[in-house]
Amino acid sequence: MYGSCGNTPCPRDERCNRKLRKHKFYLAFENSECRDYITEKLWRNAFLNDIVPVVYGPPREDYEKVLPPNSFIHVHDFKSVKELAEYLSKLDKDEGLYNTFFEWKKFGSVQLTLEEWLMEPEQVCSNIVSRLLKDEKEMRSGTYSPPKFPEDLGKWWDGSCTSQETQYPIEI
Repeated sequence: MYGSCGNTPCPRDERCNRKLRKHKFYLAFENSECRDYITEKLWRNAFLNDIVPVVYGPPREDYEKVLPPNSFIHVHDFKSVKELAEYLSKLDKDEGLYNTFFEWKKFGSVQLTLEEWLMEPEQVCSNIVSRLLKDEKEMRSGTYSPPKFPEDLGKWWDGSCTSQETQYPIEI
């Protein structure tokens, strides 16, 4: 284990990336099982280092909304830790099967974006104008469907997390 939770320091720089790239899998386990809660563990540590992420956090469909298809392994797809370990061992031994998790790279890439950059005035304006133009085009063609936002964000967030009483693994 690398980082503050493990015994081996891994500062966020190229030295750490070189260490990570020696591995085939990265356990991108979130601190909470809350809807849409996906952090840098996945993007920075797994995708940017060409490692297959094994994810735990929100449900599979939340990951599917934002990740390239067939690019990750979700722990809830397995009945037990043993079953997950057996699958990872199978992938480790079968390069062809392992490499299917990188097929998406033929069609795109993941790029690290700093949040500060997203808040620069020209970036905010560009995003707003781009979205308005897209919405207008969809309205004219009759394909527009407005985004659905929860009426009460606080209530939505509070109810989005799995109970802390349920912990993975459910069965060993």
